[in-house]
Amino acid sequence: MYGELNLKKKQDIREKIQQFLDTGWVLVYRNLKKNNKNISLLRNELELEFKNNGYPMQLELNNIINKNIYNKIFEILSSKELKEYFFNLSNNLDGSDVTIFPSIHITRNYFSGPNFGKHGWHNDTLGERKYDFCMKRLKSKDYMFGKISISLQKNTYIGGNVDFAKSTFNRFGRISFRQTISNKIQAIYFKIFKKSFAISYKKLDIWFTDIFSLIINPKRVNPKPFDILAFHSQIFHRGTPPSPKGWKKILSNNHSARINSYGLLPKNINLKNQNKYIIYAHFGNSVGLESYLYDRSRRVDSWETNQNEKECWLKQYEMDLFSVSYPESKKIFDKVLKNNLIF
Repeated sequence: MYGELNLKKKQDIREKIQQFLDTGWVLVYRNLKKNNKNISLLRNELELEFKNNGYPMQLELNNIINKNIYNKIFEILSSKELKEYFFNLSNNLDGSDVTIFPSIHITRNYFSGPNFGKHGWHNDTLGERKYDFCMKRLKSKDYMFGKISISLQKNTYIGGNVDFAKSTFNRFGRISFRQTISNKIQAIYFKIFKKSFAISYKKLDIWFTDIFSLIINPKRVNPKPFDILAFHSQIFHRGTPPSPKGWKKILSNNHSARINSYGLLPKNINLKNQNKYIIYAHFGNSVGLESYLYDRSRRVDSWETNQNEKECWLKQYEMDLFSVSYPESKKIFDKVLKNNLIF
């Protein structure tokens, strides 16, 4: 396991904005309340909601029946701290609105799996980079797109959040040389050996292939439940994998556990109080949305067919989170559609 990012220092809003622009991540809001009972209740309700929906890869906000879950997500994403962050981030760009976008969803037990040949390192713009239209926007000083992340557990040796590459972030479309080298070395290793072996000795508790990531200065993110974390779409990151000792712990109660090609544990695996739940929402401005949707709308298998991402967006725009708290979001979306930038 890598060392942790420092999330403890106090920052005013200007410092938060500058940190995000410089590093690609920031803790927007720190939850100072002790609410273990509320967290446990929400986790239990989420597990039941996932079960009732057949354990989907991700649970979309518009498919959630439980009002307590929806109300809690509404409360967090409508917080004054988050809106203040968006307002000040907008003022540091071209002045265009920075806002929440669909899809808002919850993931369950997503992990990287070096022990199954999946190192997990990526940034969220890889699909956009094959289009000149998108690259022009990714290189723009006014581009903004990323994710809001709210975890419902700590990031322990079982996993529970993400790892960031501190030394490779660039918000103007450039891929770091160290990032490229690290991924290529791991890809070659997995092509030959198929999976990573464990290094567990005294205080060491890592996968061998994690050594190849040291050149990108990886750090584990460990916010408290209900903290609001923002990260840029161009930051190199992965879901924190269970460490070798963490994986042994999982196997002790779930002998058939494995991590599939999507980074998911099997649906029948219930880690109970160690299940990993994270609430995600997109955020950005019109420049970022243009690039994102240009790519997504050209993915025939997801935009309007199998996963029907477009329909999900339209359904979520009917919810009061957008009509009440972020009405400008739908206006930006409609403008992109009107300009015929997506199918």
